[in-house]
Amino acid sequence: DLAEDLERNDDNIFDIEKVVGKRMLESEEWEYLVLWVGYPVEEASWITRYLFILQLASSINIYQ
Repeated sequence: DLAEDLERNDDNIFDIEKVVGKRMLESEEWEYLVLWVGYPVEEASWITRYLFILQLASSINIYQ
């Protein structure tokens, strides 16, 4: 599962398959509910805007 893979992966970089929701926290920071490539919908995670951007930037660098 995703939690176990996060423990094994030092970079914690996973490909985002799809964004399926967003919400604003009381701190006025956005979070995004993302589905991860290769993981079931039950493993979807809320991540901050900062982590969302890091994930995207890492994915772009991998494919260049």
